[in-house]
Amino acid sequence: RRVTPVGVQLQELSVGQAQIQLSGKAQIGASPGPLERINALALSLSQLPITREQGVKVTQITRVEGDDAAVTFDLDWPLKQDFRLSLIELQELGATGLAERYRLLQREGVSL
Repeated sequence: RRVTPVGVQLQELSVGQAQIQLSGKAQIGASPGPLERINALALSLSQLPITREQGVKVTQITRVEGDDAAVTFDLDWPLKQDFRLSLIELQELGATGLAERYRLLQREGVSL
């Protein structure tokens, strides 16, 4: 939510061992345009500390005509495999349930 530009809707997500593949669409007819919004999403994801150095790559862009004209896109987001968010970062992202599970595991002596 913090990195997805207004007018961009994420539709599919596929999580692999070291990457996430995203599909979505960007609205046409607003400013900034759909390509700028997709680029902003890719740049925002690339700046996250969990992203590997090669950054996010947009793999496909297609214009869809009709009543709900939009630009659909696919992107690959390579992830650092050894990256872990802190409890505070999880809470800031709204992942309070996951943060609480981490706390419980730490209290039980499980190293994260």
